[in-house]
Amino acid sequence: MKLKTIWERIYTIVTAWPPLAASFVVASFACTLWWFWSAYSGRDTPGWLEPAASVLALTGAFLLAALVILGRKENIRQEAATYGLTRGLATGYYFNYVRPLLMAIRDPQHEIHKLVAEHGQFHIGGLLVGIPSSLAEFDPEQHERLIQSALRGHRAEMTLRELKVPIQGRPRPIVTQLVTVPKSQKAILLDIPTTLSVVKDFSEFIATHEGAAAAADDEFIIEASKKMIAKSEAADFERRLTEMIAEFQTVVGKVGAMDPLETSASALVHIVSTRKLQQRLSELAD
Repeated sequence: MKLKTIWERIYTIVTAWPPLAASFVVASFACTLWWFWSAYSGRDTPGWLEPAASVLALTGAFLLAALVILGRKENIRQEAATYGLTRGLATGYYFNYVRPLLMAIRDPQHEIHKLVAEHGQFHIGGLLVGIPSSLAEFDPEQHERLIQSALRGHRAEMTLRELKVPIQGRPRPIVTQLVTVPKSQKAILLDIPTTLSVVKDFSEFIATHEGAAAAADDEFIIEASKKMIAKSEAADFERRLTEMIAEFQTVVGKVGAMDPLETSASALVHIVSTRKLQQRLSELAD
């Protein structure tokens, strides 16, 4: 019975072995056998056999580890997707932040234009949303550093201010960052969603959850899983937010088909990763 159990386990391991990794291991085994046979029979042993066996074995081991890690990460990512976290985050961010600001920018009589005009003759060029690029950037304490970094190195001088935009029917104004560019008389609203801060804790929870128990004891796999989950959630957040903005444009277009192109939702809202925040800010400032 015990022998049968051992055989079943060996059979399971052999059949589950990734073919690509197995092919390198088999090739390494064949080189090793050839090497031993040549040495045993007194024949001249080709000098490349030993290093070839080592290289093939290491390649097979690396591929096996990589495929196993990728498989685990994919399972964890699928588990994260079942929670639908970013669906709620993107919906809340759109209705609580993006849509009200879009409506305000598109309304020439809205107070947002008067507030911006207090700092000079600036025209609101759009809303720039930065999506975190790394696990650490989901922390709201990092956002000020990221924004300050995005403001450096431009040809035109830029000034950053906090802007509180009153929204009708809401007890509190929307707080956003206002970037003004005197040279081009452009004003840009800038934000890195703090609502995404929950992604950091969420990715850690999923990476160490019982669904990922096989990887829970390996800190390197856990860290890789956390990064992959965070990246996947950020991409899904951006996709869902973009879809809602496009739907907003479709609905508004039915009401005001003659709206100028520069006031369309797609022209006003720019969603980029924090790595491209500086570049897009420079483009909008021109």
